[in-house]
Amino acid sequence: MITNHHVAGRTVRIVCRLASGEEIEADLAGSDPLADIAVLKLRLAGRKENRPLAVATFGDSDALRVGDRVYALGSPLAISQSVTAGIVSNTAMIMPAPFEPELLLEGEAVGSLVRWIVHDATILEGSSGGPLANERGEIVGVNEIAFGLGGAIPGNLARDTARQIVA
Repeated sequence: MITNHHVAGRTVRIVCRLASGEEIEADLAGSDPLADIAVLKLRLAGRKENRPLAVATFGDSDALRVGDRVYALGSPLAISQSVTAGIVSNTAMIMPAPFEPELLLEGEAVGSLVRWIVHDATILEGSSGGPLANERGEIVGVNEIAFGLGGAIPGNLARDTARQIVA
């Protein structure tokens, strides 16, 4: 499972709540503060449920175009699940200078590598690390920032970073 480093990178205990309400403990497999990506490994041994977990697939974030419809998924304040809809307004935004000092993670300037997918789907407080999906339901980003507009780490960067962490 992929999320943001700023969500899970310094945790002591991780519990993932599924749409069904089932809670599964997880371990941090690793993280990359510069890309703000963390990989979680779900502890599936001893699960009460026998059915397999649903798995989302990645789409090609490089194929996104301004005006494409996207959906931001999350779990605001760990209370419930949410989906908000919007459109892509920029496919490669760099962090404007006035905001840079606020996006230091573990001493790293996150914006120096990430070129965010900017969209107007609301990222509710506590929904960082949730997926940004295209109309086919494919993950095209990992939601990270919100300042009037939402910013998502491109899915291709998130997928490649996660593969490196797992390797």
